[in-house]
Amino acid sequence: EFYMSRDTVEKAYNILKERKIISSIRGKGYYITRTKLESKVNILFLFNKLSAYKMKTYNSFINTVGANAHTDLHIYHCDETLFLNLLDKFEGAYDYYVITTHFKTDELKHLSFTDDVVKAIERIPKEKLVIMDNIKIGMEGEIIKIYQDFENDIYNALKEGL
Repeated sequence: EFYMSRDTVEKAYNILKERKIISSIRGKGYYITRTKLESKVNILFLFNKLSAYKMKTYNSFINTVGANAHTDLHIYHCDETLFLNLLDKFEGAYDYYVITTHFKTDELKHLSFTDDVVKAIERIPKEKLVIMDNIKIGMEGEIIKIYQDFENDIYNALKEGL
């Protein structure tokens, strides 16, 4: 009736599933999970908290990419479980993932990452991943990292002042 091969339809379904536009329920069929389709580059920002520094970074990024990208910002409030749930929920749904990894333990100690966090982040293709504020994430391979090198910055500033 529509003059399409089965392979073409299967490819289309796979692309839609990969982009989290549809999902399948076994024995029932396919259902639309997202109706707002963007042909722009989709970027997910996962921040631990909102701070003046992070908002400046985010706003600068938004101003730079302009209308060429659609961005979503999610805050996980230093909660590892919420962070992992958000990564699971949005796995494969974005073209790029910009992530900060800062967590608090039950004893209110600060951690940059745990084994579970590293495993979850490793599921994201490295070419789609940007890690912010953390140089020692504990992952293998080439990863884009954006961070402040306080130790060397202070040393270089003191050296220049002499």
